[in-house]
Amino acid sequence: MKRLTTLAMVLVLAATLFASGCSPSVRAAAPTTSRTELRVSAATTLKRAFEEMEPAFEAANPGVDVVFNFGASGVLQKQIEAGAPCDVFASASPKQVDALVSGGYVSAEDTATFCGNEVAIVVRSWFPPATPRALAVRRTSPGSTGSPPATPRRHRTARRRRSG
Repeated sequence: MKRLTTLAMVLVLAATLFASGCSPSVRAAAPTTSRTELRVSAATTLKRAFEEMEPAFEAANPGVDVVFNFGASGVLQKQIEAGAPCDVFASASPKQVDALVSGGYVSAEDTATFCGNEVAIVVRSWFPPATPRALAVRRTSPGSTGSPPATPRRHRTARRRRSG
Protein backbone atom coordinates (compact mmCIF):
# COMPACT_ATOMS: atom_id res chain seq x y z
CA MET A 1 0.00 0.00 0.00
CA LYS A 2 2.84 2.33 0.89
CA ARG A 3 4.44 1.64 -2.47
CA LEU A 4 1.20 2.47 -4.30
CA THR A 5 0.82 5.78 -2.41
CA THR A 6 4.40 6.76 -3.21
CA LEU A 7 3.90 5.87 -6.88
CA ALA A 8 0.67 7.94 -7.00
CA MET A 9 2.43 10.93 -5.45
CA VAL A 10 5.31 10.69 -7.92
CA LEU A 11 2.85 10.48 -10.84
CA VAL A 12 0.88 13.51 -9.57
CA LEU A 13 4.13 15.46 -9.12
CA ALA A 14 5.35 14.49 -12.60
CA ALA A 15 1.98 15.38 -14.14
CA THR A 16 2.03 18.75 -12.38
CA LEU A 17 5.54 19.52 -13.60
CA PHE A 18 4.65 18.38 -17.12
CA ALA A 19 1.45 20.47 -17.15
CA SER A 20 3.24 23.58 -15.94
CA GLY A 21 5.80 23.15 -18.72
CA CYS A 22 3.01 23.07 -21.30
CA SER A 23 1.31 26.23 -20.11
CA PRO A 24 2.04 29.53 -21.89
CA SER A 25 5.17 31.08 -20.51
CA VAL A 26 4.87 34.22 -18.48
CA ARG A 27 7.59 36.66 -19.39
CA ALA A 28 8.91 39.20 -16.98
CA ALA A 29 7.53 42.64 -17.68
CA ALA A 30 9.96 44.80 -19.59
CA PRO A 31 11.31 47.63 -17.48
CA THR A 32 9.54 50.86 -18.21
CA THR A 33 11.64 53.61 -19.68
CA SER A 34 9.14 56.39 -19.19
CA ARG A 35 10.72 59.79 -18.80
CA THR A 36 9.26 62.82 -17.12
CA GLU A 37 9.22 65.99 -19.19
CA LEU A 38 10.52 69.12 -17.48
CA ARG A 39 9.09 72.06 -19.41
CA VAL A 40 11.29 75.14 -19.20
CA SER A 41 10.13 78.50 -20.56
CA ALA A 42 13.16 80.76 -20.64
CA ALA A 43 14.21 84.14 -21.98
CA THR A 44 15.96 83.96 -25.33
CA THR A 45 19.07 85.48 -23.74
CA LEU A 46 19.45 82.26 -21.72
CA LYS A 47 19.13 79.91 -24.70
CA ARG A 48 22.80 79.17 -25.25
CA ALA A 49 23.56 78.62 -21.56
CA PHE A 50 20.52 76.41 -20.95
CA GLU A 51 21.13 74.28 -24.04
CA GLU A 52 24.75 73.80 -22.97
CA MET A 53 23.62 72.65 -19.49
CA GLU A 54 20.91 70.30 -20.76
CA PRO A 55 23.07 67.18 -21.42
CA ALA A 56 24.71 67.34 -17.97
CA PHE A 57 21.34 67.89 -16.27
CA GLU A 58 19.71 64.97 -18.09
CA ALA A 59 22.72 62.73 -17.34
CA ALA A 60 22.42 63.59 -13.63
CA ASN A 61 18.63 63.04 -13.78
CA PRO A 62 18.14 59.98 -16.03
CA GLY A 63 14.34 59.98 -15.83
CA VAL A 64 14.01 63.61 -16.92
CA ASP A 65 13.71 64.98 -20.45
CA VAL A 66 14.11 68.77 -20.59
CA VAL A 67 11.86 70.51 -23.14
CA PHE A 68 12.64 74.16 -23.82
CA ASN A 69 10.41 77.02 -24.92
CA PHE A 70 12.51 80.13 -25.56
CA GLY A 71 11.11 83.60 -26.19
CA ALA A 72 10.77 87.14 -24.92
CA SER A 73 9.94 87.19 -21.19
CA GLY A 74 6.71 89.12 -21.73
CA VAL A 75 5.54 86.67 -24.39
CA LEU A 76 6.36 83.70 -22.14
CA GLN A 77 4.44 85.35 -19.28
CA LYS A 78 1.37 85.68 -21.51
CA GLN A 79 1.70 82.02 -22.58
CA ILE A 80 1.76 80.90 -18.95
CA GLU A 81 -1.25 83.09 -18.13
CA ALA A 82 -3.06 81.49 -21.09
CA GLY A 83 -2.40 78.01 -19.68
CA ALA A 84 0.75 76.88 -21.49
CA PRO A 85 2.42 74.01 -19.63
CA CYS A 86 5.48 75.23 -17.75
CA ASP A 87 7.48 73.77 -14.86
CA VAL A 88 10.27 76.37 -14.78
CA PHE A 89 10.05 80.00 -15.91
CA ALA A 90 13.40 81.77 -16.29
CA SER A 91 12.62 85.40 -17.02
CA ALA A 92 15.09 88.10 -18.02
CA SER A 93 13.34 90.47 -15.61
CA PRO A 94 11.59 90.19 -12.25
CA LYS A 95 8.69 92.19 -13.71
CA GLN A 96 7.16 89.16 -15.44
CA VAL A 97 7.70 86.91 -12.42
CA ASP A 98 6.06 89.51 -10.15
CA ALA A 99 3.09 89.69 -12.53
CA LEU A 100 2.67 85.89 -12.39
CA VAL A 101 2.85 85.97 -8.58
CA SER A 102 0.31 88.80 -8.29
CA GLY A 103 -1.96 87.01 -10.78
CA GLY A 104 -1.91 83.85 -8.67
CA TYR A 105 -0.12 81.72 -11.27
CA VAL A 106 2.79 80.97 -8.93
CA SER A 107 3.54 81.34 -5.23
CA ALA A 108 6.12 83.93 -4.17
CA GLU A 109 7.81 81.22 -2.07
CA ASP A 110 8.50 79.26 -5.28
CA THR A 111 10.49 82.07 -6.92
CA ALA A 112 14.21 82.80 -6.73
CA THR A 113 16.71 85.06 -8.47
CA PHE A 114 19.46 82.87 -9.90
CA CYS A 115 21.44 85.35 -12.03
CA GLY A 116 21.56 88.94 -13.24
CA ASN A 117 22.97 91.05 -16.04
CA GLU A 118 23.92 94.60 -16.93
CA VAL A 119 23.63 96.73 -20.02
CA ALA A 120 27.05 97.46 -21.50
CA ILE A 121 28.12 99.91 -24.18
CA VAL A 122 30.94 99.01 -26.55
CA VAL A 123 32.40 101.76 -28.73
CA ARG A 124 35.40 102.22 -30.96
CA SER A 125 38.49 103.71 -29.35
CA TRP A 126 38.17 106.96 -31.35
CA PHE A 127 34.62 107.51 -30.02
CA PRO A 128 34.79 107.73 -26.23
CA PRO A 129 31.36 108.99 -25.04
CA ALA A 130 31.54 110.39 -21.53
CA THR A 131 27.84 110.08 -20.68
CA PRO A 132 24.62 108.54 -22.02
CA ARG A 133 23.68 112.06 -23.11
CA ALA A 134 26.82 112.18 -25.30
CA LEU A 135 25.57 109.06 -27.07
CA ALA A 136 22.27 110.79 -27.85
CA VAL A 137 23.98 113.91 -29.16
CA ARG A 138 26.14 111.83 -31.49
CA ARG A 139 23.00 110.13 -32.81
CA THR A 140 24.18 106.65 -32.09
CA SER A 141 21.77 103.77 -32.41
CA PRO A 142 21.48 100.78 -30.10
CA GLY A 143 22.55 97.36 -31.25
CA SER A 144 20.50 94.23 -30.70
CA THR A 145 17.62 95.17 -28.42
CA GLY A 146 14.48 93.14 -29.20
CA SER A 147 10.81 94.09 -28.98
CA PRO A 148 10.03 96.97 -26.52
CA PRO A 149 6.99 95.63 -24.67
CA ALA A 150 8.22 92.05 -24.42
CA THR A 151 11.97 92.26 -23.81
CA PRO A 152 13.31 93.74 -20.55
CA ARG A 153 16.59 94.75 -22.19
CA ARG A 154 14.73 96.78 -24.83
CA HIS A 155 12.53 98.30 -22.13
CA ARG A 156 15.61 99.52 -20.23
CA THR A 157 17.12 100.86 -23.46
CA ALA A 158 13.94 102.79 -24.32
CA ARG A 159 13.76 104.15 -20.77
CA ARG A 160 17.37 105.35 -20.96
CA ARG A 161 16.69 107.04 -24.29
CA ARG A 162 13.75 108.97 -22.81
CA SER A 163 15.74 110.02 -19.74
CA GLY A 164 18.91 110.93 -21.72
